[in-house]
Amino acid sequence: MLYFLVFVGIGSAIGGIARYLLFMFLPFFPIWSLLLINALASFLFGLFVQNMSSEELRLLVLVGFMGSFSTFSTFSYEVVSMFQRGDYLWGMLYILISLLVTLGSATLGMYIKLH
Repeated sequence: MLYFLVFVGIGSAIGGIARYLLFMFLPFFPIWSLLLINALASFLFGLFVQNMSSEELRLLVLVGFMGSFSTFSTFSYEVVSMFQRGDYLWGMLYILISLLVTLGSATLGMYIKLH
């Protein structure tokens, strides 16, 4: 178990650093930088998920790196997978529910004052 956590941890550190560096060096407004990062992460996730057989590499890249670089890539992959299976209704519901729940959660979190 600890063996696998090391791969996730290393990937997470690299992904977090990569995200921070892209934010620092992209000459766009922060929201456009985030969109670019999420698009890049979604592309990389799709590329890597189809081309990795090693469990250690999957943990390092898909769980660790991609998890700290962008969780939107996993969301995108899940939606595309649903559409590929012909689960269009579930895919659209997942998109709608995800947006409503996450936007609602963010709004609620922004209004709760911790003392």
